[in-house]
Amino acid sequence: MGPPEQQPEFPEYEWAEVPDDQRVISASLVECNWLQTLEGDIDTAHVSFLHRPLDTRKALKWARFVDSFADYVAKDRSPSLTVKATEYGFVYGGRRVGGEEDFYWRFSHWIAPSTSETPGSQERPGRIVVPIDDDNSMSFSFVWHPHRALSAEEAIANGRNNGQLLEPWRLADGYVIDARRSPLNRDNDFRIDRHVQRTKRYSGIIGTPPEEDRAMTETMEPVLDRSKEHLGTSDVAIIAMRRRLIKMARDIEQGVEPALAKQPWAFRTRGFDVVSTNGDFDTVLAEHQDEVTPRRAAP
Repeated sequence: MGPPEQQPEFPEYEWAEVPDDQRVISASLVECNWLQTLEGDIDTAHVSFLHRPLDTRKALKWARFVDSFADYVAKDRSPSLTVKATEYGFVYGGRRVGGEEDFYWRFSHWIAPSTSETPGSQERPGRIVVPIDDDNSMSFSFVWHPHRALSAEEAIANGRNNGQLLEPWRLADGYVIDARRSPLNRDNDFRIDRHVQRTKRYSGIIGTPPEEDRAMTETMEPVLDRSKEHLGTSDVAIIAMRRRLIKMARDIEQGVEPALAKQPWAFRTRGFDVVSTNGDFDTVLAEHQDEVTPRRAAP
């Protein structure tokens, strides 16, 4: 789209370069504004609540994080957050304290304008959110492994379209599109099970973490009135993203094209989590640079 001389180069997404058997890609309908659902990815503090199993000894099959992940997020529910602006958007780290010299770090990325990459120790998850209209979005999710093929079990566990068929979906203006809508949705209260909520999982939703996220962002209204918000220290990444988007919009109004469109190398990012004895963001980021923002290998 747009003038040929302004067309961007194709981003160097690592997940798009690996063989097909190393990734799973899914598309599904999200019944709220694109930025509203994306902000659910950007917030890392909610992991200690929304996605928490009540029995920390029972790891979820799709939660491929560090050992004792559930213990870390249950013990420290108020992570210290640091945001670092980058060419592509920002990388931010959530630090949870496990002991005197024991820190659990979760590194995530926001890639402007609408991509998120969240932590993982083995498979690396992320998604691109594309607006349909103000009240609906399409989520294109990817889960991939940098070094090997996904097993059949891993592929099934991370497939976001399992059991979802293309069906007609009517937008507010009457236009009908074909979309995959999760069987867990607002019409059935996301099949919340109060017994499961009391005994097994904080959310009570028998689904994947993305479905738990969607339950939160869709049920707050398709577009929440942000004047009712009271943002705090746990929202620093969301604040940073909104400010960056506003600046980008104002630059476009002044005829300033986004530099990122001509920087395909900047898209080489990975979500990552690690346990470290170091509590300093910059130091830990530098130590694991090859995992968080790997460089292209020489041909």
